[in-house]
Amino acid sequence: MRDGLLVIGSGNQFYISDKRLDPSTDMVTRQAIGSLEITSKDLFHLTAALNGPLPLYHPQFLIQLMFTGRFDLVEKILLAFLDALRELDSGVRSEITTHLGFEISEFLKSSKKTNDIKSYLFGDKHLLTEDRKFTKQMAEVINEKLQKFKLPYVTGHQQITLATTVSIIAEISENYQNILDQNGLRFFMGVKLFQVNLTKESRHNSSKTVTMRDISFAMHSDYKDLIYNFINELSNLKIGS
Repeated sequence: MRDGLLVIGSGNQFYISDKRLDPSTDMVTRQAIGSLEITSKDLFHLTAALNGPLPLYHPQFLIQLMFTGRFDLVEKILLAFLDALRELDSGVRSEITTHLGFEISEFLKSSKKTNDIKSYLFGDKHLLTEDRKFTKQMAEVINEKLQKFKLPYVTGHQQITLATTVSIIAEISENYQNILDQNGLRFFMGVKLFQVNLTKESRHNSSKTVTMRDISFAMHSDYKDLIYNFINELSNLKIGS
């Protein structure tokens, strides 16, 4: 597709266009790109950016990995992302790849903590690796770099959401990974994201309550008393009072 043309058949006619895009003169192209950072302004590259697989640093990708219990993999991704940003800042590399050096086999392997289906569904403690921990200091460095560099394949809004997500994951890594089980951590993640959405300007379009998904996580956690205390602290209210 590198040197291809876009050909559309309609009835007895062909509509042919080359791959070049000019956002300065084409309103449709300009709207499609929006705040998305793409490395080449051609039709096939834009299509790949809009419809292709998410980069590993995409906030939604990280959030879904958290919800599926792959906390160890999330930590590895963020550590690799941190190293890539540092190399980009120092001039060692010229761009950040979407795969961050990971092989697809990394995502096909089962986590050692999730081989047992009962443990996977209803929770297990000590979920993150013990080798190199992702800390709040590391999250601060990432967020500092995110203010300096525009990432490819994500919009400006997604990059802001990424910074928030990174901070939440760092808080989980430092304060809650050895306290809550998987479902407790899932609930914590969902509630923190809900709290962030409430503080945004578009909160009139946001849900006013946590989702049933998050409530289900709390119900299946073995640490309901800790979740209870966490909600009390978060809301500055006494539940049931």
